Amino acid sequence: MEIQKGLFNRKYLVANYGEKLGPFSDIEKADYGYIVWQKGKCGFVTESGIQTLECKYDKIREEYYKGGYFVKENGCWGYRTLDGREVLPSKYADIKVNNDGFLLTYHSVNGIRKGLASYNGDILVPCEYSDVIKIGQGFMVSDADDEMPQLFQVIRRGYYKDGKEIIPCNYKEIREGGEYIIAQDLNDNYTVFNMEGEQILPKSYKEILSINNGFIVQGEHFGVYDKNGKVIIPEKYDNIEQLGDGFRVTRNHNYSCGYFNSEGKQIIPFEYESIKTVGDGFKVVKRREKVYLDESAMTVYECGILDNDGKVVITPSDKYKDIKSSKYGYVCYLDDGKRAVKDSTVRDYYSKDGKLVLESDPKNPIIKIEEKNGFIAYRTQEGWSFITKKCYKDVTGNGKKAVLSDEEKDTLDLLLSTEIEYLPNVLKECINAENSGDYFALYSFLAGCQVQDKIDECENEEEIAKATEEYSEISKLVIERATEIAKEKANKQSQQEKIEKVRKEAAESLLQIHNKTAQNIMNISKEGENE
Repeated sequence: MEIQKGLFNRKYLVANYGEKLGPFSDIEKADYGYIVWQKGKCGFVTESGIQTLECKYDKIREEYYKGGYFVKENGCWGYRTLDGREVLPSKYADIKVNNDGFLLTYHSVNGIRKGLASYNGDILVPCEYSDVIKIGQGFMVSDADDEMPQLFQVIRRGYYKDGKEIIPCNYKEIREGGEYIIAQDLNDNYTVFNMEGEQILPKSYKEILSINNGFIVQGEHFGVYDKNGKVIIPEKYDNIEQLGDGFRVTRNHNYSCGYFNSEGKQIIPFEYESIKTVGDGFKVVKRREKVYLDESAMTVYECGILDNDGKVVITPSDKYKDIKSSKYGYVCYLDDGKRAVKDSTVRDYYSKDGKLVLESDPKNPIIKIEEKNGFIAYRTQEGWSFITKKCYKDVTGNGKKAVLSDEEKDTLDLLLSTEIEYLPNVLKECINAENSGDYFALYSFLAGCQVQDKIDECENEEEIAKATEEYSEISKLVIERATEIAKEKANKQSQQEKIEKVRKEAAESLLQIHNKTAQNIMNISKEGENE
C-alpha cells in the first residue's frame, strides 16, 4: 500500500494491484495498517487494503495490542480486533491493560467504578467496584463510597475467581492461601472459605493462622482444624503454636507446655515451662522449687532432651543451663554461675541416643567441643584430644590420649576446617609432603580408627574383606612412611653428631693454637728480660 495525494488536500490509499481507497481527509500509519479520517471521524484499513473499521470513531489509539485497537465512540472506549470484530463495546470511560486482562473504568451513579475483562472480552469482574486487585488465583474487589472523605470511608471487600463471585463484598480484608480464603468481617472476626466460597470452619474467630495442612484458631480458647474443617486439637487451650511437624500447646497460661503431633496425639505431657525443637528431638525446660534443709526455697530450671516420641534422651536436670544439638550429639552447657550461656565455658557431651560421652572434670573442665569428619575434638586446659564418632573411644597411641599442644594446632585446624569424607585420603596426599612427618603418626592412627569403624559397620563377608584390604593398605603406607621418617630423623641426628664433632675438634685446635701462641709470647718476654 502507498499513500497518494489528490485534489483539495484529499488522500488515497492505493493497493499494489491498483485498487484505490478514499478519498480521506487524513491518513496515519499505524501498526499492521492505517488510521484513516473522513468528516472528522476515523476508521481503520489493513495493510492488505481492506477497511475493517468504518470512519465513525472519535479516536483510535495508535498502539496495537493483543490483536486489535482501542476505539473511542461517543466519548466512550471499546476494543476491536484487526478484522473489525467487537471485543468490548464502546461504553467505558477508560480501558487499560495489565497482565490479567483489560482493566475497565465505568462512570455510574455511584461514581467511578472498575471491573476486569479477559483479552477475549469475557467479563471477569463486573464494573461495580472502586478497585480490582489480583491476589493468588483470583481478584480482590473493593467497594468504597467515593463521596465520603477517605479517612471515614468504610471499604468492603470481596473475591472473584474465573468470572464468578466467590465471596460477596461484605468483608474488611481478604487473604488468599492457595486452597482457601480467609476473610475478616467488619467486626474483626475471621472466617475461612474454600475456593468455591463454602465456609470451612464452624464459626468466625478472633484470629486464624493458616498452617501447612490446616488452621490454628483463636476464639475464647485455641484449637486446631485441618483444611477440611475436621478438629485436630479441640478449642480448650490457652495458646497453640506450630512447632516442627506438630504443635506446642499451653494450658493454665504459664509453666504448663505440652506437645501434640500433626494428628492431634499428645506426645509430651503438660510438665514443662518451654519446649523447643533441637536436632531430631525437643529441648524441654521444667521449673520447680528446690527446698533446702533450712526450709528456704529457690526456683531452679531443669533442662533436658526428649525424642520425637516424647521419650527421655537426656534426663532434665538443673545441672545444665542449656543444651544445643550438634552434628553427632548434644553439647550440654553446665550451670557454672555465669549469667548468659555464651559466657559459660564448661561443657558435657552426649551421643544422639543419650549416652554421656564426655563429662567435664571439675579440675580440668572441657571448654570447647568441635565435630568434623567422624571425630569429636574437645579441649581442656591440657590441650586438644579426639574421640571417634561411632564408638566414642579416646583416640590413643601407646596407651595415652592423643593430646595436642598449642604448637600442634595446625593438625587440629586441618582436621576440623577441611571437608574430609574419609581420612585415609589425607594420608595418601601427605605421603610426599615435606612437612607431613611431624603429624603423620597422628593422621595414621585417626585413619585406622575410621577404617576400624567401617569394618564394624560391615554387614557381610565381602564388605569386611574389602574394608580389611583397605586397612592393610593403610597399614602398609604407615609402615613405609614411618620408616622414612625414622631414617630422616636418624640422618638428621647423624649429621648433627658429625657437626658437633667437627665443631669440638675445631675448638680444641683453636685452643691449642691459642696456648702455643701464648707460650711463645711468654718465652720471648723472658729472653728480653735476660738481655
